[in-house]
Amino acid sequence: GDIAGVRLGNGPPIPPFVPPELDVESWRESIAKIRALNPVKLFLPHFGLLADAVPTHLDALEERVIRWSEWFRARIQNGDDEQQLVKAFAEYEMDDLRAGGASEAEALKYEAADPSYMAVPAAIRYWRKHDTVEESKTGSC
Repeated sequence: GDIAGVRLGNGPPIPPFVPPELDVESWRESIAKIRALNPVKLFLPHFGLLADAVPTHLDALEERVIRWSEWFRARIQNGDDEQQLVKAFAEYEMDDLRAGGASEAEALKYEAADPSYMAVPAAIRYWRKHDTVEESKTGSC
């Protein structure tokens, strides 16, 4: 449903990291499948028709999926707790939205449509699960 992300007005596409299950690899695979179809339009559940620049939209979305997940990973590995992550990610996302072309009003609408705090438990669960798997593969457990 949310594979193609959330986009409002002139703002950038953002990935809704919603709990409980975030799967970065599957998300990237799904974006690749959409790309392979060479769509000229996307109908975003959040919010509406994207009739131009579909490849650019998908590129920007995938870049954010990667960058945001790595941001969370670094903060979690640094020992940030959930409360710290909620506050820090809200600031990080707002800065990213503004840098991506969203006006202040649009940035606030993004927060209303896809609250940044919802990303935190999904990212924590993903990285705790993912890093454990990676550690067991390398014998670092």
